[in-house]
Amino acid sequence: MQNIVINPSKVENLKKETELRAKEKGESESRKLKAENKVLELSLQLKSLQKNIDEEKVEIKKLNVPFKLPKYEELMKAKFEATSKIKELTDVHGAWLPPWLEVHVFRCQS
Repeated sequence: MQNIVINPSKVENLKKETELRAKEKGESESRKLKAENKVLELSLQLKSLQKNIDEEKVEIKKLNVPFKLPKYEELMKAKFEATSKIKELTDVHGAWLPPWLEVHVFRCQS
């Protein structure tokens, strides 16, 4: 059998090192928990911000509709004016004979 010689200074150093490692481990666990909590908190904030962004997109779409309506109304007004001008020009073109001459021709034919 072998005799094991234990050096008290080595034992004391190992105890101190073990205590130091345990303390570091505790600090590490504490930082890990804080980091996990921070990630959870930021994740919740991100979800909240994303929800707000989605709601604002819907509001923007709702607001864009009234801006498009005046343009549509202007287009319809311009189209109406164009058709009325075309009708007027067609009437004028169809009536190339002055009214007084038309009456005179009608009397002559009678």
